[in-house]
Amino acid sequence: MRRPAARTLTTLALASLVVGLAGCTPPQGEAADPEETSASPSPSQEQSEGGGETTRPTDEPETDASETDAPEGDGAGAEGADLPFDYVRGLPAGVEAPEDTAGGVGWNEAGDALLVITFGSSSCPLIPEAVRQADSVVEIDLVQTGGAVCTMDFVPTVTTVTGPSELDPLQAVTAQLGELGQVTIPNATTPPSIGWLAAG
Repeated sequence: MRRPAARTLTTLALASLVVGLAGCTPPQGEAADPEETSASPSPSQEQSEGGGETTRPTDEPETDASETDAPEGDGAGAEGADLPFDYVRGLPAGVEAPEDTAGGVGWNEAGDALLVITFGSSSCPLIPEAVRQADSVVEIDLVQTGGAVCTMDFVPTVTTVTGPSELDPLQAVTAQLGELGQVTIPNATTPPSIGWLAAG
């Protein structure tokens, strides 16, 4: 009567052993490869073949030096690109202007060109655009350069212009400086002598 119970226990033990072995066996009956299950190194952990330095990926785009824009100029020369005369900010060397003047005219030291001095915005200076002889008066037409927006400073600008051929640098002559008024141009001297207008 005890033999059936012993067989039952034996059967249960074998079943438990089979279940245990099945839990330790990977799917499809293949053993897991330890090399395949190990974590692959991330790109930041890979090393270059040459110097052994760590290579890290980056999201920043590479910059081509040939595509870098060259710095732009200040554009000061472009203001007078269409004008027949050259001008610069400031006063000629050795010349001092009175505080209440609106402008002036004088010969350069060589006596072969006139120095026309105006005052106003440094970004929109008043510049001669034409010089002509009208009887005994030298007429100098002025034009304002620059754009629609001008700086609020008040600085001198000197323009070197070629006067009419009949002018004598050793003789005083009257000049009409645009709408600013008339002024007497003194003889050519060193440093230059300027005939100044009174501020209007």
